[in-house]
Amino acid sequence: MCARRSVEARFEALETLVRRLVQASPNLAEVGLRVSEEIAAETRAREIAWADAREARQWEVVRVIGCQGTGPGQFQHPLGVAVDQEGRIIVADCSNHRIQVFSRDGDFISEFGSQGAGDTQLNGPWGIAIDQEGRIIVADTHNHRIQVFSRDRTFVSRFGSHGTEPGQFHKPDSVAIDQEGRIIVSDELNHRIQVFSRDGTFVSQFGRFGSAPGQFNHPWGVAIDQEGRIIVADCSNHRIQVFSRDGDFISEFGSQGAGDTQLNGPWGIAIDQEGRIIVADTHNHRIQVFSRDRTFVSRFGSHGTEPGQFHKPDSVAIDQEGRIIVSDELNHRIQVFSRDGTFVSQFGRFGSAPGQFNHPWGVAIDQEGRIIVADRLNHRIQVFSRDGTFVSQFGEEGAGPTQFNQPHGVAIDQEARIIVVDAANHRIQVFSRDGDPLSQFGSQGAGPTQFYCPHGVAIDQEGRVIVVDHVNHRVHVIRMPRVFDA
Repeated sequence: MCARRSVEARFEALETLVRRLVQASPNLAEVGLRVSEEIAAETRAREIAWADAREARQWEVVRVIGCQGTGPGQFQHPLGVAVDQEGRIIVADCSNHRIQVFSRDGDFISEFGSQGAGDTQLNGPWGIAIDQEGRIIVADTHNHRIQVFSRDRTFVSRFGSHGTEPGQFHKPDSVAIDQEGRIIVSDELNHRIQVFSRDGTFVSQFGRFGSAPGQFNHPWGVAIDQEGRIIVADCSNHRIQVFSRDGDFISEFGSQGAGDTQLNGPWGIAIDQEGRIIVADTHNHRIQVFSRDRTFVSRFGSHGTEPGQFHKPDSVAIDQEGRIIVSDELNHRIQVFSRDGTFVSQFGRFGSAPGQFNHPWGVAIDQEGRIIVADRLNHRIQVFSRDGTFVSQFGEEGAGPTQFNQPHGVAIDQEARIIVVDAANHRIQVFSRDGDPLSQFGSQGAGPTQFYCPHGVAIDQEGRVIVVDHVNHRVHVIRMPRVFDA
């Protein structure tokens, strides 16, 4: 609209010029020539301006990275994806047993690995992380080890072998980097967590199968607090364990039961701004809060459907104000509590009316603290204020503009626009912060602008949309339009 107004203003100026020329010169031929020249110039300016306006409203496929195959830049079931400090895109190409690196523009740079057990070889890599120096840390899952590559893709070291001794692994799935650059590995089938220094030296391990302090039975949620302590939800032991940054057992919370400080299959865990430990006590249908020194503070909820009650709370998150936000799965709602545990609000119930849910899935919190929920089986997105007031909903079941078919992922960009993965419609849709539809991109297929059941979505530092096109075995990097028509 700005470009159109600019052109209209120039044509108004042209009309003024014509009037001046007619008044100043009796020679109509001269006037006609001057007017023709001005009209031609303004026509060119109008075409350029309107072309710029159209371009500003277009989706730009920056690059479609890969297709199914084994060649450079091709994928076979890509899993882990990370973006390094320079914007390069690193992909764990699981069934091709390699890691591939692409530039921020999607150009293939290099690949690591081939199937095998030698140095630089991989066997079904899953997790991937980037440390503070840009090094690429790979969970070489079925080789039961971790491999480290420098930021220029040079092999640095590998950790581990198949076994149960310190430094050995049994199916390491996930890898994370703490504030000091240490490598923390979830050693799933050994029921423990292992910690390595940034240079790959074994530092410590947490746990083994069992129920004694420091042992685990299917550890689930893991969080690191502001002091670097590692807090683990030891699900089947019905407790929370806390370890120092050096891996020393500090304390445990809970035993199986329903009393204060007792737990029943805890899943989610989060650390708030004060270092308090917030636990989703899933099968007790409540939330428990412990201080940073592990003192019991309070508990929220009981089994039921009333405000403040839960039916299998799975996940817990902390917003910018320290409020506790809980996904109350089988009650088909989200509940919000103040930092001191006071019930604030709830979002939804089973149903399809505004503010109701049918298996809510993705949740995001925008810059204003508003809560955006992918209401998956209602085929819509719902937006709530930070106080839990229903604001708006987007979509209905279908394939038309603003319609959804099982929306999964949701993300918020730097301008508070809502980016939705419309999975079974094989596309991305964009809405303003106020819920106005802005644009959509993609269709089912394998072409450069198509998707097949996209799942993951992320926004990079430049606001570009990165989409994992799972069944097409590739990753898209997409630049959104600079301007959207309201």
